[in-house]
Amino acid sequence: GPRLTDLQAIFWGGERLTYSIVDDWRLNAPTARQFHVFGTTETPQAFLNHEIDPAAPSRGAVPLGTPLPWTGAQLVDDHGRPVSAGEVGEIVAELADPILGAHDPEVKTPNTPVQRHFTGDLGYQLSDGRFYFSGRRDRQVKINGFREELGEVETVAERATGVERAYAMVVEGQPRSRPAGIHDPVSHRHAGHAADDRKRQGRRVRTVATGGNAPL
Repeated sequence: GPRLTDLQAIFWGGERLTYSIVDDWRLNAPTARQFHVFGTTETPQAFLNHEIDPAAPSRGAVPLGTPLPWTGAQLVDDHGRPVSAGEVGEIVAELADPILGAHDPEVKTPNTPVQRHFTGDLGYQLSDGRFYFSGRRDRQVKINGFREELGEVETVAERATGVERAYAMVVEGQPRSRPAGIHDPVSHRHAGHAADDRKRQGRRVRTVATGGNAPL
């Protein structure tokens, strides 16, 4: 591809970042600084930031980074208590201003702006202060930056004729040429919308459905 010699900065966000992506862009934009930023839809700005060191080894996970100067972050357990360094906990954003739509379970009044947001994302923090992503507390996944609720996919799939139980999962790899469907052996129709593969960047949601004793 073309070399982007005039590009000065690249900001990554929305999906888990790998060093292979960073290295690919470094080949095409060798002088650009690369930053990994982390925020959520509920927080109108990122609250973690990490500048990727070109000299750092390209292995392991790319850090989410450390809090920006006007924000903070902490990791808490299921009871809202801070976890120790290296332990996995839920990432909580500490915001500069109260935000309507942010989620703080300790605030019981609905539609109240709050200054903390419990993200639902799991992470850990090492002794250097950097946060790392570890997964989700729920079954929500991200496909090319878009949130997908696997439970909602299953609910829609189970409305299809002949489907008794559905299970949605994330499939890694190359996307297929067309969306997968749930086959109804009674009417020979396909519930294409119910099992729509999210074909973005080789990562998609796949729904497996069963009817009676046989997989469909």
